[in-house]
Amino acid sequence: MTRAGDPAIRLCGRFEVTLDGQRGTRSLPGRQGPLVLAYLACNRSRAVTRDELIDVLWPSGSPANPEDVLGALLSKLRRALGSTALRGRRELMLVLPADASIDLELAAQAVGQAELALGAGDARLAFDQAQAASEVLAGGFLPGHEGLWVQEKRRELEELRLGALECVARAGLALAGGQLAAAEVAARGLIDAEPLRERGYRLLMEVLAARGDIAAALQAYEQLRVRLRDELGVTPAAAIRALHARLLGGGVVSDASADERTEPPRPAKREQRRNGAIPAGELKRRQIVASKLSPPLLRPGIVDRPLLIDGLLAAMHAPVVVVSAPAGYGKTTLLALWRARDERPFAWISLDVGDNDPVALVAAVLGALDPVVSLDEGLAQALAVPEPPLEEVVLPSLVNACADVGREFVLVLDDLHLVTDERSHAAIGYLADRLPAGCQLALATRTEPPLPLASLRAHGRLAEFRAAELSLRGAEAKALLAAAGVRLTHDRVARLVERTEGWPAAMYLAALSLRDRSRPEEFVDQFAGTSRHVADFLAEDVLAHQPDDLIDFLLRTCVLDELTGSLCDALTGGTGAEATLRELERINLFVVPLGQERLAYRYHHLFVSMKAGPLSSPGSES
Repeated sequence: MTRAGDPAIRLCGRFEVTLDGQRGTRSLPGRQGPLVLAYLACNRSRAVTRDELIDVLWPSGSPANPEDVLGALLSKLRRALGSTALRGRRELMLVLPADASIDLELAAQAVGQAELALGAGDARLAFDQAQAASEVLAGGFLPGHEGLWVQEKRRELEELRLGALECVARAGLALAGGQLAAAEVAARGLIDAEPLRERGYRLLMEVLAARGDIAAALQAYEQLRVRLRDELGVTPAAAIRALHARLLGGGVVSDASADERTEPPRPAKREQRRNGAIPAGELKRRQIVASKLSPPLLRPGIVDRPLLIDGLLAAMHAPVVVVSAPAGYGKTTLLALWRARDERPFAWISLDVGDNDPVALVAAVLGALDPVVSLDEGLAQALAVPEPPLEEVVLPSLVNACADVGREFVLVLDDLHLVTDERSHAAIGYLADRLPAGCQLALATRTEPPLPLASLRAHGRLAEFRAAELSLRGAEAKALLAAAGVRLTHDRVARLVERTEGWPAAMYLAALSLRDRSRPEEFVDQFAGTSRHVADFLAEDVLAHQPDDLIDFLLRTCVLDELTGSLCDALTGGTGAEATLRELERINLFVVPLGQERLAYRYHHLFVSMKAGPLSSPGSES
């Protein structure tokens, strides 16, 4: 993935450093030199403290004089790499030439490009990128080295390798022909790595069927069935059972997604392209930016949320999942982590203000779901007329197509708060009411979603995850701080959680401030909404989007320890404060209800401490 002679660091397989056209590792000091360089390379976007390096080098107990040993090691590294490559003394950063590369970074970029290419229908690009990434990652991370950090990195890269294998298998299916052999190898690699997960078996069955070996495809299903029965006491999911039934009946495997499609492009479409014409459905999909339909990549060092993911997986019976919390609570990240753990395909839409046009919104839904259920071109053509019959034709046909395929999936609408148009809300409500059994509509929003939540809740059709559930506690908070390079005692972590009320963004911004402090323990006790990073976030990302009358209400009432409608009216001299408090709760803006009756509220601790900071504006009364 790099040109010969270019500056490069190879961390997978045989450790290797190429500088000034010279390849080798002899100049690095012993076994610890490569380990330190690997850690710095994997964290080169930030400064690394000496304490971190000591923990990496000696996880089970450091020598009597770790600072001296580390200092000597760093001096040798500077001599080996050059004086400009390793900057800093107490905090260190690896600085490489602009044309330098690290194999892990290239592999992660290649997998991301492969996933985007699959979503855009470019199977050739997806195959090439994923194949290159899987070859790099197959070597394993730092063979011969052990330690907690090395093990964590190996687990992280194993997930990336499995993602590359899945892309190879799906793209190979779409390309068919000579690429089916590589697709089969990739599918079997998935099965070897995760013998109790279904995705590898499903892909293998589709590959074998595409090669005409139905008997082998049925044998793969039987292997899965027996393993799940013996190991877990469960049966395969509905989607793979449906695939098995079609194979038994001699049917064509037709439910593969655009990122899992087994059939080559139809001859008619090839002829249309040859003549310069583009099918209407494809034209409509091309108008949607690929990134809008692509889930975010999970960056290295992200804090896992295993309890929340388990809760999402356990809520598969609920047709609607709502993840509602203010900015900075990790809603999108949580859904991306869920996607990585769930067997079902995810159709992802990152909503924006353009989706206040219901036709644009439905077009995005069609574009996201087409890879999952292979929609008829007529649906996209129906959107091309001046007044598309959404609820009369398009949406019913979409729901029927999903039901006919019999494939379970999750449709994610991220940033739903950006959509305020009632017609778009009606389209979302239609899908929430009518998606087939086993399918879910997942909504991530800063405000209450425009759905009859009480009715959904009463009928057991709703799973909710709100700020209280998304708040960080204990080990998760400590992991977030450690990922940012901050290490605190258990008591100080608990204190910071208390000060931030577990708000992930505030915790991370606190970590940025802590990295600049020589006495972080004192800073934790003084941490408040006036801290620079937090104040900037609250002012720019939260308050800047609110109307002036709401800002004025916040300014006038932030002196109160407890907020009620009558007390706020008395303080402001106005009326309607009770409705304003309910609106603040609906849009998740700083208020915390006191009791289930919601007769009284209080402000978030950080907002209260910020009231004398950037919230105040010229001419406002406080």
